[in-house]
Amino acid sequence: MVTIDLNNMLYIIFDCSSDNIAHIFLIVAVARLIQTLKRVNGILEDVSVVSGIVSEKAIETKPVVDDLSKTIASFASAAAGNESRVASLSSIAKSISSLISLIKNGKN
Repeated sequence: MVTIDLNNMLYIIFDCSSDNIAHIFLIVAVARLIQTLKRVNGILEDVSVVSGIVSEKAIETKPVVDDLSKTIASFASAAAGNESRVASLSSIAKSISSLISLIKNGKN
């Protein structure tokens, strides 16, 4: 396996080319590359923070979504006559109230 060290590569390039313009070009290109890498690093840190927040919110909303899906299923079975309509409406009200409390807690 062949590895190329950046210092050795720059030394070879400087040694092989005697043109000062090429040296200046390489110095400017490396400086811009360093600036770009710093910006990319900052962007990756921001993405990490945002994905952490999204993950936390997804975990918080999972029980509400599960309750809501159970409610919809019970409402469908009530429509089919397998469960009383009053119990189904009560379950819907419970799910809506838990959703509202989650939204209120999210704003705080």
